[in-house]
Amino acid sequence: MPCDMCGAESELLLAEIEGVRMQVCATCARFGKVLGKAPAGPSRVPVRPARPEPPEEPEWTIVADYAQRIRDRRESLGMKQEDLAKKLAEKESLVHKIEVGAFSPGLELARKIEKLLGITLLEKAAPGDAPSGVEKRGALTLGDIARLRKA
Repeated sequence: MPCDMCGAESELLLAEIEGVRMQVCATCARFGKVLGKAPAGPSRVPVRPARPEPPEEPEWTIVADYAQRIRDRRESLGMKQEDLAKKLAEKESLVHKIEVGAFSPGLELARKIEKLLGITLLEKAAPGDAPSGVEKRGALTLGDIARLRKA
């Protein structure tokens, strides 16, 4: 079984680290108080019944040339950046950053821009485009969670 802290495959010890009983390797056991050897079999954790998964909504991504599309359409309508910003209820500096490509609008703002200018900025993302961030090597360890929080 892997260590609960680092994921190392070695002989495990039962240790209390910061008030939590965990099965850890000898290296990680130094961070707490060793209570003895860990039981040989896998520890039993009560399993809750699985919740039904909500229907999966399609993931949306912003098109690559969003800045050019927004600028071209705004200019064809004869609007200034200031006018567009007022109609979107956003700052003029934000509209400028979007048009030069320095800021990518979020889903909500992209939908507002689409509706106002009558253009399409969103496309369905291909499944598997987003990286999961966790290697699929087995059980999730505390180290994996720490890496996710840093990212």
